[in-house]
Amino acid sequence: MALNLEFLWWAGKDDFAPPPDNISTRAFAAAATLVDEYFMPMASRVYGDATAGEDERNAAILARWIFDECPAEVHVRHLQRNVRLPGLRTAGKIKKAADELVDADWLRSPPRKPEFTPGRVPIVYTVNPKIWI
Repeated sequence: MALNLEFLWWAGKDDFAPPPDNISTRAFAAAATLVDEYFMPMASRVYGDATAGEDERNAAILARWIFDECPAEVHVRHLQRNVRLPGLRTAGKIKKAADELVDADWLRSPPRKPEFTPGRVPIVYTVNPKIWI
């Protein structure tokens, strides 16, 4: 990278100086800055999703859906039966993704089921209103 910068600077000059035969400290510092401040963050953005686990990818899918649809609550059964997001086909995977978003403070945990209540209690996560600010 430093060599390329050195030659670019040489080619941009109007004089007929011979090509550089060494890499200057200025070119080396500029190359290090370019790699550190541009190339590494871009590589992290490009390859960052590849290093994420299944739970994190599913949480990101659920977060995108929440951001696009703006619901006040997230109903696990509704997501499973009606919305059918990619990777979130089972209630267990939806709960794991929602729990990741609880940890990220996007959602509030559903209330616990009372002990002696017959039947199923719907699993409903409340969306944190602060994400819309």
